[in-house]
Amino acid sequence: MAEEKDDNLPEAPPTAEEEKKLPFYVGTIVRVNYANGTGVLRTGNGRDVRFVAPFVDILDGRKLRDLTEGMQVGFDVGWTSRGLRVTKIKMF
Repeated sequence: MAEEKDDNLPEAPPTAEEEKKLPFYVGTIVRVNYANGTGVLRTGNGRDVRFVAPFVDILDGRKLRDLTEGMQVGFDVGWTSRGLRVTKIKMF
């Protein structure tokens, strides 16, 4: 009997080889403020980039509350009037 995949479990973080093939940058959530919908993630090279919930797409139907500090995520960035900001987040 084959094991069924539980869709509620997060995917395993990508390996170093898989990271090179991803359409996203890979980083770590440093801080999340659920009350005002903001947060910070750290890129692979150590730069901190902010995100604001109304202006970021969290993919796969997830919500801001699903993000936790220390979680490894995929992300994309864009320039705004306030500088570089995260535009998409994909949880692994």
